[in-house]
Amino acid sequence: MEYLPDDYEPTRLRVEYKKPAKQGDRLIPRRANANGAHLIQLTGADAVPHAVLEFSIL
Repeated sequence: MEYLPDDYEPTRLRVEYKKPAKQGDRLIPRRANANGAHLIQLTGADAVPHAVLEFSIL
């Protein structure tokens, strides 16, 4: 939650799993905003996405 604005209180969380992370993998969070939602993408060191988290307010 530290990647979201302090005053943001999402009511919906959608998670899209792309590729399983293995023990020892380093995940790098990337943040974006789209259509009023906050997106956090967890990518590996090779820039391949492992998961996309979408926080939004209904």
